[in-house]
Amino acid sequence: MTPAPNRSWNPTQGYQSHPPAPIPPPFPGIWLPGPPPGALLPLPFGMPLPPPPYTTNPAPPTPNNPPPVANPPAALPAAAPAPAPAPAPAPAPAPAPAPTPAPPPMGGLQLAGGLLAGASYMYPPTHTFLHIIHPLSRAPWDGSPQALNFEIVKVPTTTTFKELINGVLGEGDNHSVTEVFEAGEGRWIMGGMSVRVGDVGKSARTIGSVGWDEMRGEGGRRPVWCYFERG
Repeated sequence: MTPAPNRSWNPTQGYQSHPPAPIPPPFPGIWLPGPPPGALLPLPFGMPLPPPPYTTNPAPPTPNNPPPVANPPAALPAAAPAPAPAPAPAPAPAPAPAPTPAPPPMGGLQLAGGLLAGASYMYPPTHTFLHIIHPLSRAPWDGSPQALNFEIVKVPTTTTFKELINGVLGEGDNHSVTEVFEAGEGRWIMGGMSVRVGDVGKSARTIGSVGWDEMRGEGGRRPVWCYFERG
């Protein structure tokens, strides 16, 4: 019986295994001891590495074969639609046209009929300033002091009393004007000059003829204060 390679026999222990014979050195003159049984042998220098174990590579991803996703992300909630823009405000209504002014009265405190385009006006040579007190619930000289509604008007001294009264109060035979004087502390005194439109003799006179002239209010002379009253 031929013993197996790397085995020997003796009467006491029978067959015994021995380590394999040493691998001849890759280079002359260099001896490499053999590895123990079952050990992996080192590769000599310059020898190629063994190929890796065979594995099946997955097919490359294609549009019809997308790569697998382990945990697909949760879908984001749809964004809320943008709010509709606020409607534009309605345009403001057009302003109402201005009323047509009434033509100025004949005479009075305005120039009757106005002036033509390009025309000038020749004023009378003399004027006076009248402090005109408009009608009140009672005459200024009657009872306790009261608030007055008055204005200052520059009037030609050639104006008649009828023209003056009709210009302030309008036409009316019982309308009148009376001169008054300040007495202090809101009190007034009735003067001696009082003219009613129906009194033809007096109403035809000019205001300058009774002293309501350009000198009133000048040089210490009293200004003209006059109270107009409807009849």
